[in-house]
Amino acid sequence: MSLFAKPPLSYFLSLSVGGFALLPVFVHADTPAGHVMFVHGDATIERDGERIPAERGADFFAGDTFHTADASTLQLRYSDGGTKAIRPGSTYTLERYELDDDSPEESAQGGELVRGGLRAITGAIGRNAPDNVTNSTPVATMGIRGTSFQMLHIPEEGSPSLPGVKAGSYLYVESGLLVMSTDAGETLVRPGQVFFSPERGEPPRLVPGGVSIFEQLEESMPQGREEDDTAPPTEASQGSTTPTDPDAPTDTATTQGTFFDELALTPLDTADLQATLSESETSEQLIEIERDAEELVEADSEPWLDFEPTTDNTLTTNFALIDSFYESNTPPTDQGSTNIGTGEVVWGYWESGQEVTLDGSTDVMPESVVFIAASPNLSINQEYPLAIDDMVSITFSWVGGTGLVPTEGGDVIPILSDSSITLSNMEGIEIEILLDDFGALIGVGESFNLTAIPLEHANCEASGCFDDGNFTGRYIGEDAAAIMSLIEAWGDELGNYSGTGLFLFDRVEELNGDNPIEEIPQ
Repeated sequence: MSLFAKPPLSYFLSLSVGGFALLPVFVHADTPAGHVMFVHGDATIERDGERIPAERGADFFAGDTFHTADASTLQLRYSDGGTKAIRPGSTYTLERYELDDDSPEESAQGGELVRGGLRAITGAIGRNAPDNVTNSTPVATMGIRGTSFQMLHIPEEGSPSLPGVKAGSYLYVESGLLVMSTDAGETLVRPGQVFFSPERGEPPRLVPGGVSIFEQLEESMPQGREEDDTAPPTEASQGSTTPTDPDAPTDTATTQGTFFDELALTPLDTADLQATLSESETSEQLIEIERDAEELVEADSEPWLDFEPTTDNTLTTNFALIDSFYESNTPPTDQGSTNIGTGEVVWGYWESGQEVTLDGSTDVMPESVVFIAASPNLSINQEYPLAIDDMVSITFSWVGGTGLVPTEGGDVIPILSDSSITLSNMEGIEIEILLDDFGALIGVGESFNLTAIPLEHANCEASGCFDDGNFTGRYIGEDAAAIMSLIEAWGDELGNYSGTGLFLFDRVEELNGDNPIEEIPQ
């Protein structure tokens, strides 16, 4: 039984492709929509009929079309804080972009993925004017009301990187809500789901196990890192449209710098130093300064995570950022951990508005990001790995986590220690997440699979109610000693929240009474 009234799908919709003619197309040739954040391999920008190499730091504009060759990628940062990663062998056109600081609700953004794939994280326009943001393919339109998603369009001739995958458009929602619409119908897509349509005349349909398509796409990505691309912008990157050979490779990677090239230090006035020190003394002084600087960096660089996060061992609202934070050793706003046997589970979050340094430049987090990760020596399963007797239930109890963190910043909603997850063959899975003065998030599932279980907000009249929610978890350890989880909730009244938490095995009980028959393992 639903505990709240769900809004109609039309509430979440932007206009479809067929309605683009009814929307103003904002093309301001002199106003950049953003800049190129990262280039790997051969990527070009098509503007006014000419192709120019896509180079790091280059401005891009509404009306630009981006092309990536095989084994090449391109990452864009919009002026509203949003990002878009364009996959290898892709073509994407930014059809319109307007960021209105005076009237944010009038801002608009739209584009078409002609072929290939992309991953997008919404910025201020998506938060302030979600109905004015659309992402389309030749088959379907995606209206946003969410945080991050991936799109893929495979043309009729197929895709070399995804052999055997059927032609058409695919949408994978990582967090938030999106609507996928075609001429034949529309579907609300929830976090963890993949929907597909082969042509505009076919309604979108769920693809069981469809996440594996995007995982396969991720595995085919080139392994270059943003730090490898350090070439300064050239004249072409500043808007020049000198014709270039569209088939010529673009390689902006350069050799990594020395210690002092990579480290911001107080400048040393060598002229004054030379006036009082001999050449050998100056050399010794510089060596000593470098040694002190190295010791200072080493002292401050203790890693916030002792193991590498991967898509297999981590649940998060934004894995790309988590990976970057791990590489740059950028610690979370807050974090905690619990030992499970000889392993460890770590959780935390970066708060919206927090200053972070990536790739040598300081930026402000446009939205909060949460994570929970298990060390590599712990086995991780989507399904419960053990058999359960028909006459017992198994309960996991909350031991720690981030609480629910508001996407746009603000007070965290604590999750209470009485929260629990119960498994039984009679009832399936029952989730009860108790919120401090905010009621409870309740979820049920027929099987013990922990992927994308819908949550409903109960007893929330005094605090305001979330419209919807989602729970995704993983069993930790060969004996399922714990469950790590990603919890999301959203609504117009309260906004978007996400959190992570750990539930430890607590007890086994007979279904006909509260008689524990097994204690917490030591």
